[in-house]
Amino acid sequence: MPSPVSEHAADAVERLRAAHQAKPTAERPAFRPEFGVCEQHGPYPRNMLDADGLERWRPDVCPVCERQAAVRLLMQRAEIAPRFEGCTFASFRAETPDQEAVLRTCRAYADSFDVAARTGRCLILRGNPGTGKNHLAVAITKQVMAAGYTALHATAYEIICRIRETWGRRGEQTEQDVTRTFGEVDLLVIDEVGRQYGTEGEQIHLFHVIDHRYRLMKPTVVISNKRLDEIRAYLGNAALDRLREGGGELLSFNWQSHRGKP
Repeated sequence: MPSPVSEHAADAVERLRAAHQAKPTAERPAFRPEFGVCEQHGPYPRNMLDADGLERWRPDVCPVCERQAAVRLLMQRAEIAPRFEGCTFASFRAETPDQEAVLRTCRAYADSFDVAARTGRCLILRGNPGTGKNHLAVAITKQVMAAGYTALHATAYEIICRIRETWGRRGEQTEQDVTRTFGEVDLLVIDEVGRQYGTEGEQIHLFHVIDHRYRLMKPTVVISNKRLDEIRAYLGNAALDRLREGGGELLSFNWQSHRGKP
């Protein structure tokens, strides 16, 4: 049974708390949340309390519009190259059973992208140069975007450069900002994996992007001319395992190059 003293102390604490909430001190006035209004997304908070109870103010910009603008900027800097703009599933040359098989798989991936978008299921397209990996990846990208999703086709080199551009730029985007921006798109296609120097820094940059998307359950398509063991050596075990988890498929393009053929 609690003592009268402990009950009195508890009552005093409650009275003090109530008095503080009802009559704020001169040093810390009552917190009054303020909101801006976005015509597209509605109200958004302008201020908030941090972990220490101090009032913090945000820029007077809709956070959803801000994220979308960052994605648009990124897509402007790393979009589908003009050479591949005409690539579709219909224009892919499938002359062998293996080519027909990869075409069916990529088309099915695009057709059921709503499932991939929910589960984060990825694809790895690897094989010889000129065998149609980029063609099918672009076809997937275009169909996904036509369905209303956001998608981005970038080389591993472009991603690494975009991250390193933040170095030494105070007040602008940080590495974390760029990683989060790459994580915003519904589908990210990373081309030319394994054609860089293979440094530890490159591996860390790409792992952070792949891992961030993995945590958000966002699907990623990886394109490479390397063997699977070389892709694993370049990306690292952890990144490759994330790409293969949850039904992520590896498609091999082992036929000769289409380039130069009539």
